[in-house]
Amino acid sequence: MTRHLLIFLTLITVAVSGQSITVEHVLRQAVNAPEVSAVEKQLRGLEELDYSLPVVNNLEFRTRNTELLYNRQQYALRLDIENPFRVIQNRKYFEVRQQLGVLRRQRALKEVITNRYLMLSELIGAHGLLVIRRSQDSLKKKLAEVYSEKSGSSGFDAVDLIRARLDVVSGQADLKEAEYEFTVLERKIAYDAGASGASIADLSGHISPEQIIMVIDSVRLGSDLTEISEKAAESELAARKVKVEESSFNLGWIQGMYAPYQLAEGDKPAGVALGVSIPVFKKNKDDQARSKVQLMEEQTELDLMKIQATSGFDERRESLRLMLTYYLEISKQVRTVRDDQFLNLSAVSNYDPVPLIKLEIELLKFRVLLNKIETSILTEWILMLDQADVLIKSPLRNYLSPKISKLD
Repeated sequence: MTRHLLIFLTLITVAVSGQSITVEHVLRQAVNAPEVSAVEKQLRGLEELDYSLPVVNNLEFRTRNTELLYNRQQYALRLDIENPFRVIQNRKYFEVRQQLGVLRRQRALKEVITNRYLMLSELIGAHGLLVIRRSQDSLKKKLAEVYSEKSGSSGFDAVDLIRARLDVVSGQADLKEAEYEFTVLERKIAYDAGASGASIADLSGHISPEQIIMVIDSVRLGSDLTEISEKAAESELAARKVKVEESSFNLGWIQGMYAPYQLAEGDKPAGVALGVSIPVFKKNKDDQARSKVQLMEEQTELDLMKIQATSGFDERRESLRLMLTYYLEISKQVRTVRDDQFLNLSAVSNYDPVPLIKLEIELLKFRVLLNKIETSILTEWILMLDQADVLIKSPLRNYLSPKISKLD
């Protein structure tokens, strides 16, 4: 029985570790991230919280007998009335606090999905480097084989064979490093997406720099940026707190009185007394001052964020344009070298495969550089979209796909 159970668990583990998920799955699962769930739990707690203030602030029973005589006792029931302005401001304070909770959930989701986009961009770059390292390894092995086949022939140089074999060893180290970096990052992303051990498919079919060039001008800075909306809500919350502090004084009281001994004297035994509080001296003046300081700080930060949002977005877009220009220039140089050299190299070298293999190896070095720039382009592309507040705009889309397809 135990043996069969172990075999079953082994098969389950192999099946799970062998499954494949898509980039879209990784992005869709951002809504279930622990960071988002924690904010949602807090938001539900705020919705269930009873924050309304009672109309009666205090209920007090009083009795007295000033003449110290038997049966001359007086009774009173006093109600301290809560300031209605404080009741209203307190309600508005918690309404803004709930709105702030919604915005914080939005920001938490934005941070999670942006982080996943950035990790996927890095993974795409790691996958591209891994493909290049495999090509380099294959070419270096092929070159060593060609030199081995020439062993003993005229013009054979043993030094070339030794160098070729050393290059194979060096290339193997580069390949293992690329495999390690790709595997670690892939496992991290799959774990965060709730598919531990799964591989991520479709890493080659991503948006290209040429496609980004076509759509970069269509990206506009959002009018209601998440961070600014959140900071505006925090500023509004601070303003509501000031209002609550300013209205935190007793408005007055009402008291019902009863003196049963007055029945014998023919007077009415019951009566009512009223009182009104005039807040000449502010007992919570220090609290009001602290709340006003916080309000000024929130408003200042809000103004700075509005200024930085526009300038930061323009700077990010120009940085991306520069990367794209640099990428296109190097790509053009690589194509020129390949076109010019490959046409005549075979005939000039008497159809010796060594020069062609060496040229391919050198050109792969340019591909490593291009892959590095392309990874930086994807990262800058995501950061620009994040700054424009596009990534969480409904409907959600996969901005790493060539057609920017919908996630929903």
